[in-house]
Amino acid sequence: MQNNKTNPWKQLSSKIVYKNDWFSVREDQVEKPGNRTGIYGVLDTPPSVFIVAISDRNEIYLTGLFRYPTGKYGLEIPAGSSDNQDLLIAAQRELLEETGLKASRWEKIGQFTPLNGIASETSHVFLARDLEETGSELDPDEGILELRKVPFDQVFELVKSGEINDGQSIAALSLAEHYLK
Repeated sequence: MQNNKTNPWKQLSSKIVYKNDWFSVREDQVEKPGNRTGIYGVLDTPPSVFIVAISDRNEIYLTGLFRYPTGKYGLEIPAGSSDNQDLLIAAQRELLEETGLKASRWEKIGQFTPLNGIASETSHVFLARDLEETGSELDPDEGILELRKVPFDQVFELVKSGEINDGQSIAALSLAEHYLK
């Protein structure tokens, strides 16, 4: 197979077929590899932020919530849309809204594209350290039902058991594990 990294796709036209405050769905007329034409649907979202908040005892903070699309409960790391804000400011906002924590040390450790076959989203991963509990109420719109601290060396047992079932959290935790070694 040829190792040519030139994009073989060509966008012929594009229109937004659905839009709300969080995302839009676009329908593109494309010329596919092999010179065939067709339609490609794309979910456009702002970048997202994922925060691996690590305590001085090497524990991470997880949030527990039900996800409407799957109807399942799971543990996740704090995360959310950047709302097109500066990524660090968005990460700080999400950490506070979902855990009531502030961090004085922040490091961006990587990024990934979670649904690159259907969505434009890029997820940016941050480590948050030197944590401080603010005592602030969690944002009720987030739907957080549980806040749990787990030793980092036990987090992948929760992945294995299915308690952490969010793919983006798993990817972010994997980046953090690699970064911290």
